Amino acid sequence: MTVLATWAEIRSLYRQCQPGVFTASFTHGGLRMVWPSWALTIAVGILLVGTLLNSQSPLQGLAAMAGALLALFGMLLARERYCAWYYRDIYARETLNRYGFLRREELLRYALFRNTLVERGLNAADIQELARIAEIAGPPPQERWVSQNLVIVMLVSAIVSLSTDVIKLTDTWIVGKGIVFVLALATVTYVVLALLDGIRSNQHRDRVIGRCLERAALDIARTQAAHSTPQASFESTATHE
Repeated sequence: MTVLATWAEIRSLYRQCQPGVFTASFTHGGLRMVWPSWALTIAVGILLVGTLLNSQSPLQGLAAMAGALLALFGMLLARERYCAWYYRDIYARETLNRYGFLRREELLRYALFRNTLVERGLNAADIQELARIAEIAGPPPQERWVSQNLVIVMLVSAIVSLSTDVIKLTDTWIVGKGIVFVLALATVTYVVLALLDGIRSNQHRDRVIGRCLERAALDIARTQAAHSTPQASFESTATHE
């Protein structure tokens, strides 16, 4: 298998190791485990219905926004609580409770990814080779974009300033419909930010996969060494006898 094909398979395997507990948090574990998910869902439904029935009140809108934020945070806590129960063996073995709340899901995903690699019969040397593939499969980092050059920045600033003056002289702006330009600019900004965020997210995910492979190689090597040490000590003792 070529380097690129292997890298594509590694990325696909990492995506499959996402902890899938959303549906299970509503159906598995008994009432003690599923009640937070159901309670938060019902509370959000009541909040939305109440906002629709009294949508004219500005305080109602603020209350709905605050309630939605609290509900979102509550759902994150409920998901973490369910993950800690559903994957309790991994939590205990990896001591995930000692890490920050926001890092636990990432570390849980790493543990699932490593276990999947082990189930496929890969040893530390194989995974170290995969880590090397992860390092060279992507494009090399770009040192500096042309748009970051000082001269380019000054020219773009001048163009923006002149364009603003031109727009203010148009009939659309004069008659008080400048919101059209504002909305157009906001739309373009949103699209550009979404594209850049997607690119950065993919690059970050690739770096995370590479780091996970390095961790997995070290973990498996340490585990193999721990298992082989007692055997080596036993053989040494038998030889002396």
